[in-house]
Amino acid sequence: MSCSCIDKQLSKSDVQSRIKELCRIYDIIPPTRCVETSCADWCCTKLDSAKDSGGNFMSLPLIYTVEYFAIIDYLRRHFSSDEIFSMMHPAIKSEKCVFRRSGENGGCMIYPVRPYSCRVYGRTVPDYFWGIEYPADSAASIDCVNCHPVDKQKEQQFVEKHYKSVWSKLQRWSQDLPVVQPSSQKIFQAVTGMDTVLILGWLERNVLFARNADWFDKSFKQWWQTYSELL
Repeated sequence: MSCSCIDKQLSKSDVQSRIKELCRIYDIIPPTRCVETSCADWCCTKLDSAKDSGGNFMSLPLIYTVEYFAIIDYLRRHFSSDEIFSMMHPAIKSEKCVFRRSGENGGCMIYPVRPYSCRVYGRTVPDYFWGIEYPADSAASIDCVNCHPVDKQKEQQFVEKHYKSVWSKLQRWSQDLPVVQPSSQKIFQAVTGMDTVLILGWLERNVLFARNADWFDKSFKQWWQTYSELL
């Protein structure tokens, strides 16, 4: 992905205002603590990306478009161009999160702007994800016995008053943000039948932004058939 592409998108005041609102939303989420200090980034190491029969997988974490721009903005302010390039174009595509530091208990390199899906992992929340109601007890799969709220009352208020509405806000703020270069928008619409895609993996988003119109003409349809099945 070229820096010029990012500059053009983030120069828009509306995108920046959405990022600020997103950070305000993140700030209202009560903190948790891990009672097992030896598993400081358990969530990051235990989540494997689902593979299809061909060995393809969608990179984690899955993020809304507005979160993608927030991460890009954060990377450009805190990392060198070489470091950013390595996170956008890893030499070996890993099933683990590209933002996890290497080594035992490596931790998260983008912790202040980590996605909402990362923030709610480990918590006891309703059976509701990505704006969709799931069958009863679905949320039990992300509930970690070692993850405890620092303030139980604030945690309960967040879950009851804000948890579901944040998904809606992420969707609304992402609705009209670009996922491809303008020159490729028509091909994107023709192949997908959509104007945009709200939820996608980090590396897959980078591919969409970085590829030129010629790649979309020749290869996008096959690429989309592979990765749309993993969404």
